[in-house]
Amino acid sequence: MVKLKDNGKKRFEMPNAYVILVFIILFASIATWLIPPGAFEYEKVDVQGTMRNVIVPGTFEYLPAEEANPVGPLGFLSSFHRGLISASEVVFLSFLAYSSFYLVMQTGAMNAMIGGLLKRFSGKEKLVIPLFFIVFALGASILGMWSEFYGFFPIMVGLGTALGYDAMVGFAIIQLGIGVGFATSIMNPFTVVIAQSLAGLPIYSASGFRIIVSAVMYAISIWWIFRYCKKIKDDPTKSIVYGDVSAHHFDREELINFKWKRSMFIYS
Repeated sequence: MVKLKDNGKKRFEMPNAYVILVFIILFASIATWLIPPGAFEYEKVDVQGTMRNVIVPGTFEYLPAEEANPVGPLGFLSSFHRGLISASEVVFLSFLAYSSFYLVMQTGAMNAMIGGLLKRFSGKEKLVIPLFFIVFALGASILGMWSEFYGFFPIMVGLGTALGYDAMVGFAIIQLGIGVGFATSIMNPFTVVIAQSLAGLPIYSASGFRIIVSAVMYAISIWWIFRYCKKIKDDPTKSIVYGDVSAHHFDREELINFKWKRSMFIYS
């Protein structure tokens, strides 16, 4: 999408996510007319009591041209409906997660909780950074949470500014936390349990090694965030987002003055 700046020059602006998704699906549909069809052989594997179809390596072969089934205009249009149905569990999980966080934000419960933390850690705001980082990292590492944390992104971005830093600090806390937690998973049901089952390894084997790696990566990530915080505290112009106004920001004083009773909505 192209928009005009105040000086009349054109600048690129990222289009809406739905527009991007439509073009990705359109591209994939067109590709079905250009790429020769092929298939793998599959075998059923028992993964923790659940039978899963797994690709047999080296069995790929191209199919005859008459077996090609390219996607036409009707297939392209119906793919949105069929996709929502096939991924209904994830779709409704996202709906419920976002609606829950919307209620939390509208009632001011999250603001009250963050304000309470800022008040409790007054003068020691830096302690809030590893606290939230470890929460997100362990959620990803132990429970396999990733998309479930999406609703926290605007909250954490706002927290970064409320702490006196910038939006990138808040983003780093949650994004690094989730990413590092997932990458160094201790008992993630997806990257550990399913992966080890498919590989024929004992479930949760080498947990001690993964705990050590996790601790080291957590420490490095938190150090990196602290390093960036110090850099922009000393010179705000070194902020990656210097000069940009964040769409999600909190006023520190307003947060601190929120009534703590509002935070009780979170526990309900």
